Amino acid sequence: MTRLLSFKLPSGLFSSLETTSKQEGVSKGALVRKALEKFLNKPTSESEQIKKITKGLLMRKKISAPKIDWDYLREKVSAKQQLTPEEEVLASRRRNL
Repeated sequence: MTRLLSFKLPSGLFSSLETTSKQEGVSKGALVRKALEKFLNKPTSESEQIKKITKGLLMRKKISAPKIDWDYLREKVSAKQQLTPEEEVLASRRRNL
């Protein structure tokens, strides 16, 4: 789940963020997220977790993967409404709109 956060920046910091964003070819939001993850030392995005795991595997280090709550997943999957193939196609089309 992503959450929205709004905050004010001093002009100089905003200018630096904007310049770096253009140089790196990424959004300002992506730069802020990356900086926060690095500062807090907690990669939260899935791609960052994959990078961390891959790096650990390449370095043959023991890594800790996120714990999976299998009971929660089973409950979520079993609670899903059983649809006919035609209903599934219609639902899929509605999700893509």
